[in-house]
Amino acid sequence: MSTNDPARGPAAGAGLSRPDDDRHHRLELETLYRTAPVGLCLVDRSFRYLRANEALAKIHGVPVEGIVGRTVRECLPAQADAIEAAIERVFRTGEAVLADEVRRFDAGRGPSVYLIDRIPLLGEGGEVVGVHMHILDITEQRRAELARRASEERLRTLANELVLAEERERRRLAEGLHEGCAQLLTAAAFKVGAIRRDAPALETRLHEISELLQEAQRQARTLSFELSPPVLYDGGLSPALRWLAGDLRERFALEVELDDRLAGGAIDERTSVILFRAVRELLVNVVKHARVGRARVQAGLEDGGAAVAVEVTDEGRGFDGADLTGSGEGGFGLLSLRERVCDLGGRMEVRSAKDEGTSVSIVVPVARPADEAPR
Repeated sequence: MSTNDPARGPAAGAGLSRPDDDRHHRLELETLYRTAPVGLCLVDRSFRYLRANEALAKIHGVPVEGIVGRTVRECLPAQADAIEAAIERVFRTGEAVLADEVRRFDAGRGPSVYLIDRIPLLGEGGEVVGVHMHILDITEQRRAELARRASEERLRTLANELVLAEERERRRLAEGLHEGCAQLLTAAAFKVGAIRRDAPALETRLHEISELLQEAQRQARTLSFELSPPVLYDGGLSPALRWLAGDLRERFALEVELDDRLAGGAIDERTSVILFRAVRELLVNVVKHARVGRARVQAGLEDGGAAVAVEVTDEGRGFDGADLTGSGEGGFGLLSLRERVCDLGGRMEVRSAKDEGTSVSIVVPVARPADEAPR
């Protein structure tokens, strides 16, 4: 190759150890410069380009001939101060700088992002005589990443709105049961009691009807609380978890040890609802699948109150903790729960093994005021 080859540059050997004594090495270097999809260049102590390739010329928007032999300041006057300072650091320290992310404004393109390696070229005495630079244009990747993050944020916002909308509907149904059905059943029970006093001959039949009405009342109250326990909205997550532990003890003989460390934490309604329903779902899984009579629930704050964490643990049958695809018992429920938690910006970890019990930990960020949907 002629010394006037712009990719090599007319002064490629000026002040540097010439590679002419190693033809094989020179051919490899020239092939690399000719075929590399990333920008490549060699700069000397005066910040002059000794070598450049077509990929770099494309980034700069000028031909190779317009780069080689010229200084950084001549080629990129607007960015020269920052570029020269970065190159000077390598000359001064003799240390490579890898994957340095640099942002700049390119005419015709707007904001651009590059990943740059700066590697010292050593002379025969070990001194730094030049700096090799590898420049990768990652603008499109960063734009795609920003678009993905924006999409994820929109999905989280939608998930928040759906959680609150679902909860409002639950409360409406629960209030309807309490104020409508339950009150009618109470009135009916009162009238049956009056008839029993006035017609002793019908005592047996009326007693049976009275028991049925009482059972209907109990089921209506239970359904109302399951749909939307008032304690969750009146008292918050801590009282709701205590109520849940008592309810499961009464209904399923499940002893729940509650380690509540939420005192003093300001937890928004959305987060309280998510975690309450998650804990209830996990404890019901213990009843259905673990075949034990005890479980432990831990609840506390993380990240200085910016997130709430809960952990539900049992020493029951367990399962293959890597299988949450739905093939195992309760697997689909756990997978669905994990997806709901992740949609809201949280995370969930499952640790389980056959016959060694199960531990599920969930962390959900506390919603900012702007995250709350209007009621």
